[in-house]
Amino acid sequence: MPATPRPPQPTRSAAEARYRALRDAAFRAAGADLAVAGMPAELRAIDRSALVAAGEWSDRRVAWPWDVMAADWRRNHPDRFELAVWRDGVLCGLALGHPAPAAAHVSLRYIERRPELTKRPEFDSYGTNQEQSE
Repeated sequence: MPATPRPPQPTRSAAEARYRALRDAAFRAAGADLAVAGMPAELRAIDRSALVAAGEWSDRRVAWPWDVMAADWRRNHPDRFELAVWRDGVLCGLALGHPAPAAAHVSLRYIERRPELTKRPEFDSYGTNQEQSE
């Protein structure tokens, strides 16, 4: 009896495209939820502009090499979770992770917020300016 042929394995580029589409859909859905909650933010993949902006951060607790880490995760994890959070044109944070084996949740491996946010009152209360609420 002839062996049943195995289904073709997806190519790396097909896996990248599939997971990119899933990330983009998640960014849109989460961004819409944040806007409804009064916390507008732009969520997107870590791109060159995010890496440049993160490189300008000062007073960091840990100087994560985001450019090296993002390149490594792109090379080794097509199913990665990567996130750059922007608000009003300001990069607020970066994160990298991967789905858990059962895909029930995402494990964050690296996360960093912009240190200067603690010094900017307009970011103190997500969506409401402290001066307006007094």
